[in-house]
Amino acid sequence: MPDKQVESVCPYCGVGCQLTYNVKDNKILFVNGRDGPANHSRLCVKGRYGFDYAHHPQRLTKPLIRRADAPKRGDFTMDPERRDERVPRGARGKRRWTSPAARCKRLRDQHGRYALAGFGSAKGSNEEAYLFQKLVRTGFGSNNVDHCTRLCHASSVAALLEGIGSGAVSNPVMDVTQAEVVILIGANPTVNHPVAATWMKNAVPAAPS
Repeated sequence: MPDKQVESVCPYCGVGCQLTYNVKDNKILFVNGRDGPANHSRLCVKGRYGFDYAHHPQRLTKPLIRRADAPKRGDFTMDPERRDERVPRGARGKRRWTSPAARCKRLRDQHGRYALAGFGSAKGSNEEAYLFQKLVRTGFGSNNVDHCTRLCHASSVAALLEGIGSGAVSNPVMDVTQAEVVILIGANPTVNHPVAATWMKNAVPAAPS
């Protein structure tokens, strides 16, 4: 039996499901969904069972201290073409393909550093996001760095501001159960927002014939 319960919001997708961690000896035993406005006690398989990472032995639990024999230096030169990967070569010794880094360097040299831009991915970790912007800023010499979240939501924010005066949605996803028509275009809610998808699945048998 758990010795304490910790209320939280699921750390995975953006549905915002509320849950309770049942903890014993500082370890998560199991997870329950709470009656939150987005999930009403529902959880997907990730939210209910995906907590093993919290106990992984390689997880960082305290800040790292830089060793004295590995000082931080900023006097190095980062060149996108300096890479450790092996480049496949044809029978005559010529490269059969040009790496993305080499193509970016060619664009930079031909059109200037601001001809390049980098768009980060929400699938990457914080560390990967840092390394990506470091590559674009230092390696390619461009400050044109953005993130897919801001890029993909720019159009929806503009439409919502014009339509309802706010850049946020105005109703919860379970309102689809009261709708006569639900249209999905270019989306896969079952994979990307599983709990939100359950409300859509409930709306199908509830729809008037």
